[in-house]
Amino acid sequence: MRIDRPGASDSRTRISYSASVSSCRSRRRANRLRLAPGTAGALPHVHHLSSEAFYVLDGELEMLVDDTVHLFGRGDYVVVAPGVSHAFGAAPGASADLFITIAPGIDRFPYFRLLPRVLAGELSDANIARIHTEYDVHFVESLAWTDRRGR
Repeated sequence: MRIDRPGASDSRTRISYSASVSSCRSRRRANRLRLAPGTAGALPHVHHLSSEAFYVLDGELEMLVDDTVHLFGRGDYVVVAPGVSHAFGAAPGASADLFITIAPGIDRFPYFRLLPRVLAGELSDANIARIHTEYDVHFVESLAWTDRRGR
């Protein structure tokens, strides 16, 4: 993990893509994510094939990295290496506005469309395993995250 620190809330979660895999020759993917106060961004998971970097544009972000929950604010920058478990969400009572990059770029937009069905248990275990392998998103258990966020 790498953390760099320098010296109004949304009514819903919004994702906007800034750079596609094709425009970056598959080297990176970038998106902006705005989370309403206390909203979960991602449950504990790990990526085996890519690094993920989070830049906090505004607000407060609670983030699990390995077994520790951290609080990050405006201007903080966190890089999560492949194989490191992580989760994130807007801190209770605060929104979070993030710029996230993934390298090498994996097109996860189709995954985000499937995620509500995955989380609702609407897909078979075989389909979920295939989806997680295809998009390099593998859920993990985290007592630290569950104790802090209740989910």
